[in-house]
This record gives sequence, C-alpha cells and structure tokens, in this order.
Amino acid sequence: MGSLARHTAAARAHAIELRVVHDEGLSLDLDQPDDLLLLAERDGATATQRLLRELCVSERVMCV
Repeated sequence: MGSLARHTAAARAHAIELRVVHDEGLSLDLDQPDDLLLLAERDGATATQRLLRELCVSERVMCV
C-alpha cells in the first residue's frame, strides 16, 4: 500500500475530510535513493534541489 492509500485510510478512520491535490511540485515521494536523483535532476532551484546538486547526489546515488 502506497503512502497516499495509507493517509487516505487514516483520514477516513478518523472521519477527517480529505482533499487530494495533484501538483507536480508536490508529487515526488522521497523514500528511495533514486527519488533524490529524480529531484536533483528535475527542473527547478528549490533549496533542497540546490543542496542535492551541491552534494553531488547524482554521483553518490549511482554508487549505491
């Protein structure tokens, strides 16, 4: 079960209104090393992206 399904189930279990927003900038889950690579290579210049590039995460992930 993915994180969206888990969060949806938890919200329903507690009778919390849930609204799903589909936004490309928010849609990337960072729970695997390759996810960091995707974020680093994605267009943009967020603070996280700049840090990942500064740390050469692309080279580091390729070594894992």
